[in-house]
Amino acid sequence: GAAKIRERLRMGAAYRPTDDAGFNALAWYEYRRDRDVYEEEQHLWSIAATYDMRPDLRVNGKYAGQYSSLSTGAGGIETAALTQLLQAGLAWDALPEKLELSGNLYHMWDDQGFSSQAYGIEAGYVFAKGAMLSLGYNHATEQLPYQSAHFQKGLYLRLRLKLTDTLWDQLDRFLSQ
Repeated sequence: GAAKIRERLRMGAAYRPTDDAGFNALAWYEYRRDRDVYEEEQHLWSIAATYDMRPDLRVNGKYAGQYSSLSTGAGGIETAALTQLLQAGLAWDALPEKLELSGNLYHMWDDQGFSSQAYGIEAGYVFAKGAMLSLGYNHATEQLPYQSAHFQKGLYLRLRLKLTDTLWDQLDRFLSQ
């Protein structure tokens, strides 16, 4: 059979002003190409930012997209699709360092006329430094035919671990021995 060739390229940039620790942004682009019997190309991108309006209140936003094409070659099937996402969220430290309440809205659409909107709410409890267990609920108006399970509606449980300066300091001490 034909050899499978997989190519990947990812690049990104992060921005956090030294004089304003309350703002940060991250952008990335990825190119993927798989070739064997068919050829598939994907262009993926994301731009996200978070801003601390107050010490206990944060807003965030994201724009992301994916352009995919598939070709079977030699006059066979060729198809392409563009999917995009807009997301906005708000997080409030109801009990600082203990309880976080948050909400998110998103709109996802493609170039074939499908679209989906959703909202989510979440309550997170900090049970140890840098570790949060959250319970949340998402409601989506409609699922796109190819939509990831990440955006399904329903109840969920999530564990988050934060990479903090303390973790990096411990890692530095360990590596310098």
